[in-house]
Amino acid sequence: MSTRLQNYIAGIQGIGSGATGTVNVPVNRRYHSMRILCTNTAGTLTDATTIVSLVELVVNGQVIRSDTPATFINIAKTYRYTPATGEIPIFFTEFWRNENPTAAEATSWDMFGQSTFVVRLTFLSPGGGVGIQSILSDYDFKRNVRFNRQTGQNEYFLAIVKMTSVAINAVSGTNDVTTIPTAWPIQRLFVDISANAISSVQIYTDNNVKNWEATKGENAIILNANDITATFFEYPIIFDYDDRIDSNLQTSYLDVRTVTTGAATLTFHVSQLVNGYR
Repeated sequence: MSTRLQNYIAGIQGIGSGATGTVNVPVNRRYHSMRILCTNTAGTLTDATTIVSLVELVVNGQVIRSDTPATFINIAKTYRYTPATGEIPIFFTEFWRNENPTAAEATSWDMFGQSTFVVRLTFLSPGGGVGIQSILSDYDFKRNVRFNRQTGQNEYFLAIVKMTSVAINAVSGTNDVTTIPTAWPIQRLFVDISANAISSVQIYTDNNVKNWEATKGENAIILNANDITATFFEYPIIFDYDDRIDSNLQTSYLDVRTVTTGAATLTFHVSQLVNGYR
């Protein structure tokens, strides 16, 4: 079977105010997207940011994506998709890639041969209570395959977009952020700020090469020219703004020099391209 299927992921356990809910996701299929639809206890679809505080996707015990509903929602909006009320959208195949459908599917989650896939939701305690209407999965039974020129054979591959967050306390003025992980190619750095604003960013990589520089407004112009909106994060740094999977930042040294208009907490939502669930 090669066509995409859409089915519920059933069996979520632990739903409750202040609790942690988990659901086991079937493996041995290839996932393109997932939608988590949040409700109150009356079953009314409700703003997901008031229902869930943290979403974690865990494969073989390893957390591969971890962030707030607001982050997942704002990433979707950055690529001009507006989620429905209550929806937490999670994209594995990235629909915005403009090369061709096969290229877009390169980052799909091929789960063949994996042991476990768990979605973990940390619930808040709103007055109306918490609930999950459904978790929708979009999947097929294909594999991610590419041709290996050295062996002359096709091979299975993984190009997983892993998502983690790094927070730092910034002072007013220039801040050199050097704690962002560089073990794998970086696709994007979506930056949030707790107060004040980011006025500009410069990025220095191996051998102190300046890889990036733009004011907040200039960055928005570049992204808008590529059909990406910059308004849902304080400063979205998108290395693959041309939507090509190999347009990423590979470096062993990284200094994100960020200029802020006042003291604040900066949160970098880091997307990296990883060749496995690690």
